[in-house]
Amino acid sequence: MNKSKFVALLIGLAGVVASTQVLAEGGGFLLGGSLGRAQAKDDACALDTTMFSCDRTGKVAYSVFASLMTNKYFGMEVGYHDLGTVVEQHDATQTQTASVKTKLSEFVFIAAYPWLDRVSIYAKGGGYYARSTLTSDFLAPAQSKARQWTYGAGVSWDMFRHTGLRLEYQRYNNIGGAEVGFHTDVELASLGVYFKF
Repeated sequence: MNKSKFVALLIGLAGVVASTQVLAEGGGFLLGGSLGRAQAKDDACALDTTMFSCDRTGKVAYSVFASLMTNKYFGMEVGYHDLGTVVEQHDATQTQTASVKTKLSEFVFIAAYPWLDRVSIYAKGGGYYARSTLTSDFLAPAQSKARQWTYGAGVSWDMFRHTGLRLEYQRYNNIGGAEVGFHTDVELASLGVYFKF
């Protein structure tokens, strides 16, 4: 999904909210963003690890998302994530390096449970479309695309009437492809802020 399609989805969700006279109690439209860090699994190290060190922890990852909660228990969400550099390898002299960056869009369903006053725990699951790009000073540039399942869980806190925080864990299955030299699962831990309408 490219950025124009993502924006179209956001507008579509906003239209659904605007056309709905009354949402069930606890429902609403949320817009937000988050910062976090991605971690790839061991199988992401495609180059010989006896010659190349492997860093599977990405730098800062960021996300934007739009959610429609039909009530306080169920909803749906579209999101765009830049996972940053999910894999980076270099030799001992760091004269030969290779790195893979991943960006993705997703559509997930949300199931939430009000736990404490203004605090909810939730689970989410759905699908994603990712594009991973290999850059290197000794390998040919390459790009892989992947469509797979994703799932996660988190805690949200409505700090104020229209503003809240959420702490989240999410897993993306089978990111990468033959073009970049690996398939791997990637885990993302993030802290986000959202605005509720």
